[in-house]
Amino acid sequence: EEKSKKVAGWKEFFLKIGIWETVMVKKDPETEIFKGPEYSFYEVTRKCIPRSEKRNTIWKNEIWKETDRKYYIEDDWVSPHFCFLLEKLNKESPENKIELSKRMLKLFDKNWDIYKDTIKTKYYYRYSGQRGWSEDFTKSTFYIMLLENAWIPTTKGLHKPSEVFLDKPEIREVLGDTVPYLAVKIENEDFIRTLGINTQASVEGVLNYLKVLVKQESKDKEKFEKLYRFLDEHFWEDATKIKEAFKQNSLIFIPDTDRNYYSSKEVIWKDVSNIFGKNRIYLEKYYSEEFRTFFVEKLGISEKPTPKDYADVLCSISEKNHISDEDKRIIIRIYEELNRNLNPDKVENPISNENWWNDFIKKPIFLTDKGEFWSNDGDIFINDNNELYKLFKGEEDIGFLWLQDGTHPDEIKFFIDACCLRYLSKSVEIEPLLQETTYLKNDEYTQLIQTITLYVLQYLFHKENSEYKKLKENGTLDKIGEIEVYAVDNLKAKYSIEVSKERTVTKEARRKCIYHKDKNRIYMESNGSIYDLAVEFSKAFGEIKGLDDFIMNIMSNPKNAKDIMRAKNIESLPESEKEILKKFSENKERGEKAEKEQRKMKVEASKEAEAERGKKPVEMKKTKSEKEETEKGISTRGILVETKEKEGIEISPEEAPIRVEKYTPEEVKEREITEKEVKSSDKKSVTKSQSTGDRTRSEGLSEEAKKIGQWGEKYAFRCIKDEMIKKYPDTSLKDTEQGFRLEKDGKVIVEVIWLNKNGESGQHYDIKITENGKEIFIEVKSTKEYGKTQFEVSREQWKFLKENGDKYYIYRVYGARTKNAKLEKIHNPAKLWKEEKIEAYPICIIL
Repeated sequence: EEKSKKVAGWKEFFLKIGIWETVMVKKDPETEIFKGPEYSFYEVTRKCIPRSEKRNTIWKNEIWKETDRKYYIEDDWVSPHFCFLLEKLNKESPENKIELSKRMLKLFDKNWDIYKDTIKTKYYYRYSGQRGWSEDFTKSTFYIMLLENAWIPTTKGLHKPSEVFLDKPEIREVLGDTVPYLAVKIENEDFIRTLGINTQASVEGVLNYLKVLVKQESKDKEKFEKLYRFLDEHFWEDATKIKEAFKQNSLIFIPDTDRNYYSSKEVIWKDVSNIFGKNRIYLEKYYSEEFRTFFVEKLGISEKPTPKDYADVLCSISEKNHISDEDKRIIIRIYEELNRNLNPDKVENPISNENWWNDFIKKPIFLTDKGEFWSNDGDIFINDNNELYKLFKGEEDIGFLWLQDGTHPDEIKFFIDACCLRYLSKSVEIEPLLQETTYLKNDEYTQLIQTITLYVLQYLFHKENSEYKKLKENGTLDKIGEIEVYAVDNLKAKYSIEVSKERTVTKEARRKCIYHKDKNRIYMESNGSIYDLAVEFSKAFGEIKGLDDFIMNIMSNPKNAKDIMRAKNIESLPESEKEILKKFSENKERGEKAEKEQRKMKVEASKEAEAERGKKPVEMKKTKSEKEETEKGISTRGILVETKEKEGIEISPEEAPIRVEKYTPEEVKEREITEKEVKSSDKKSVTKSQSTGDRTRSEGLSEEAKKIGQWGEKYAFRCIKDEMIKKYPDTSLKDTEQGFRLEKDGKVIVEVIWLNKNGESGQHYDIKITENGKEIFIEVKSTKEYGKTQFEVSREQWKFLKENGDKYYIYRVYGARTKNAKLEKIHNPAKLWKEEKIEAYPICIIL
């Protein structure tokens, strides 16, 4: 007792002279302000601001958030003892750490009333340009050290106060042993609250506990339900965190299933196993109506399948190693449902406008005929033509969308279009191979086409009016009346599919009939039928459903054409289409006139031949069919040899049919031109026009030549416009002062500038095309003749075409100012010259 009294006496003495009974806290000398008369406010702030800037690290999350704000701290609180003890904790063994931290915690708990005023400090601040100072309170350094360091003893080692839970039965019932519980009993509730120790289960704690249960592969459904109820009750405390946790982690327990645990993206509330089979989990089968609000309304799980759910199921199926027949049936249902949600007649806002759609269609979600899922890189096609499909189906570079027997592509046409899948028939370019065969013009079939064309136009006008208008606007109708039929002994064709700019798949095969769009001709095997001709002629109008059947009917019964039209209730073209009527009537009259002249020429030729032999023509008996053919002026096979056309009557560029061909040298040499060859070939002398020097393009030309040149440029411009409109049918056309633009979604796809449209420009080219950002330059050279003739280029033009190489074209217009005009594209003339495929004759020497 005597000793205890002495100790108490000395303790009182030491406490009086400033020794702390517990952990010491004192004012920081760097921020302590002595409010005496010897210091003015200005001197204090000048002294303290630099010092406070050294403490940015401590208060960076408290007050130093705005970089343009200056501040200083007044009378901050620090604890050298606590800093010393934290350092000591790092050096101790795990057992000693817990014991030391327990003592520290008890000291703070017992003496917390001493520290109440040390957890905050005042600070002053002002913004740039602000006069005077504002003041506020923030956490002291001592308080921040308490909160941000792991020094609280728990059942799972040392932790920060915010990570610790009071060891209560109600908390353990929810969180189990998954969280750190306080290892020391604390009496001071204010101390517990100030440190932020958890006094009840939290959202974060429950989410962590769910993850632990999944990791432990727990099958305790009651425990999962208890946690779901807690999150339901506390959902709005942190809704975002809860929703994200269930989306990113498999936290939903489903007993007696393959995986047992699923994310919110993989489940649906309503049981729709009749649609998705086992590819989705249906919560309604496993949880009572009590949990519907939490799962559906709060977590956002679909009550019934949305289009996005259908898309997600398709993605899930595509990841399987084996695709069952049931999976295939589900795939078709998914295609059909997505198609329904893309049909503008069924939905107001198609799903192709939703954010997820573009990412979805880039994934490997398309089951092909090879039994594999592919992503669409331009190499997946829709089989809408069995003949073409048989030709290409074995190719490795392309695949075809698998469709169940009985499913027609038209049933999912909106899905096909929205996924940018290509139809096979529209993607194959067919070109006749005529190098190793002979072909002769068939006037009989040519005349037959001209005869029935008016009936076809009547059909289109009354039955397919929108298609009729398109054909009229893009110039197709102007070409139809000029189609010629040629008979071929052995007709072969090259079939090409451009998969990408780098890949083209080609095939060769026999064919009965081919429409060659560029030449506006139909090539037909001699043994081909009238039905082959009808089908191919229908392709000149594009892919119009049912047109081929109509043409077959008319073409096989031309004498009964009027009766057929009457039966189908198709009237004549109205007066508004009188220009079309006039044009095709003229074509028909010209054809009939040509027939008569041909018959006359044959008769005269026969008479002259007989006169030369000195013999009287012998009349041979003919069959009835031969008599009819003779009266028509054709041979027994209806074939005449192609002859050079005579120059026609002058017409405007708008009236001339569009004929465009690529220049093909007689001998094609496919080889690369090296840099050395280019430099050496540049030393070749220049073209003939150098003798006249560099003059303006029209200088010295006759008025007639100028008119021909202007006509040719106008015709070339029209051909370009026609080509671009057909190439980009889904763009909008806007005419400009010097040309036109094709735009899509506000973006310019093609811009064509005709430099000489409003007068001679004096440039080294006539037309510039900018297509998807790439430029090409075109010089137009026109002649009234039909054969290959030379033309001149200036020195500067020659220099320009060499510099631009692959970006330069010469468009050679033959038969200018006549109905037989034709445009020939000569690409990269500099390269052709270097390869000696064209010639340029020099007439002067440059030293």
